[in-house]
Amino acid sequence: MEIKVVTKNTATVIRHLINRKKLVFTVEDIEGIIQDTSRAYLQEFLQSMVERQLAFRLKRGLYILVPYYVLVDDFVPNPYVTASALASNHEHYLGFLSALKIHSLVTDPLLTHQVVAKKQIFPKQQVIQGLDFQFICFGVKRFFGIESTWVEYLNQILEVKCSNLERTIVDILYRPEYVGGISVVAKALVRAHHNLDYFKLMGYIQTMGTQSVIKRLGYLLELLEIEFPIFSQLQEKKSDSYVLLDPSRPKKGKFLSRWSIQLNITEEQIKKGTK
Repeated sequence: MEIKVVTKNTATVIRHLINRKKLVFTVEDIEGIIQDTSRAYLQEFLQSMVERQLAFRLKRGLYILVPYYVLVDDFVPNPYVTASALASNHEHYLGFLSALKIHSLVTDPLLTHQVVAKKQIFPKQQVIQGLDFQFICFGVKRFFGIESTWVEYLNQILEVKCSNLERTIVDILYRPEYVGGISVVAKALVRAHHNLDYFKLMGYIQTMGTQSVIKRLGYLLELLEIEFPIFSQLQEKKSDSYVLLDPSRPKKGKFLSRWSIQLNITEEQIKKGTK
């Protein structure tokens, strides 16, 4: 393995950042650590850390520490820490596919990680070391149901914000195309239903104020034969206008009046996807 050069100043900076759990950092985070230095020197110092593969530049002015035993060609940053860092100047949470992974509702490795923010982050898509980061904008009225979760990086436990279980279900019902379609949503429901607080879920649905969530949820719970105590509330809140079951698919298929939904994917395809 190639030996990485760690100078006294570098060791001091790395120790300072780790002790303060600043594993993703800017030049401002290291000001004052090395005495009697200019900002220009610190910027050159960070560039030197990148060249020695002790740090990796996520974007202009933002860096993440690289484990000493990992070379940059093999380096994949912690996706949750990285996603949160890329959105750090915006109120945000890890959602959709990232939240499904955190809640153990998907098992396959993710190459795409998604962040929901109150204001749109640009560019909307960023690729770092083979990981795709997508940034989705929801308005203030749809910003709720967020909790802290904890992830490990460089032997440190770091806090990130994620949609809670019920909010994750609401989000993927609202925009199933972000997670690969309604079959993925159905599979997540099968895995999550024993742990769902259905009355909290209903409260979120009412706050969200979106008919598509009501109709898709009611239909899927019945199709999957999942007992749910909010049946009457869903039926009461349901309007007569129709929505597509899976917005990622063409607008075709029969109409089901019970849930005011157009079935543009077969029951067999949905059930098969839950196995």
